[in-house]
Amino acid sequence: MAMKINELHYSPFERGVKDLNSKDLECLRDVSEGWHIEYKREIPNPKTIAKSVSSFANTYGGWIFYGIGQRSDADPVAESFPGIDDADCEKKISSIKEAVKFHVSPSPFFEVFKIDGPNNIIGLGENRSIIGIFVPRSNTAPHIHSSGVIFSRVSDLSDPRPLNDRYLIDELFKRQEMLSEWYKRWQDRDPVFSNAEQEKCYFRFMLIADLSREKNDWRELNLSDLKKTLTKKDKKMPSIKFDAFYVSPSGFIAQQQGGG
Repeated sequence: MAMKINELHYSPFERGVKDLNSKDLECLRDVSEGWHIEYKREIPNPKTIAKSVSSFANTYGGWIFYGIGQRSDADPVAESFPGIDDADCEKKISSIKEAVKFHVSPSPFFEVFKIDGPNNIIGLGENRSIIGIFVPRSNTAPHIHSSGVIFSRVSDLSDPRPLNDRYLIDELFKRQEMLSEWYKRWQDRDPVFSNAEQEKCYFRFMLIADLSREKNDWRELNLSDLKKTLTKKDKKMPSIKFDAFYVSPSGFIAQQQGGG
């Protein structure tokens, strides 16, 4: 059963990327290739990799799986799981990252992961692995392929759209505009203070995810980690002494209640 990791990113799995194992792949036998899913038995050439990644980033986001074969064009669910030789996986993963780096501008955020065998139920052998790519819907679109074309996902195809398609380009740029407008509204909105707090100085800052980084999943930020970060002392850098931390409906609140 397909689920969503959060309201923005589709997932066929019930858990996050970092927690996936070969058993999770069994659900793909009921998931068709289409808007959000692409299956490939082998890893294609760099330009084709970049085409697939950019098309998902420009459209609704999705998942690419290498080492999985579909049943047929008429019924494109995952059927065979030959996998990729474990001895080649590290090199293949590096080549995937390089392909996107050199053939897509700007480079979108994506995560490459490996799921190891064996799993007899789906036929994934020992010393064989499935390589996957998770590509979220990008807020920095459009992402342009090195061929000079913007690719977008249309059903089970990465359909090339010419750069003179003004409607497509305008729609992609609207994503950045919407995000910028949200930041501006946050900046312009005054915090709500009690009567006792209104005359006190305050400092606000917004934590914005760096989607170019693959480690330390930005969606897993919690109050405990934030507290450790903001109370960490560094003699080389000026700091504000926060001593009270709260969770709000739209983020976190750190306050300096004591002196100093």
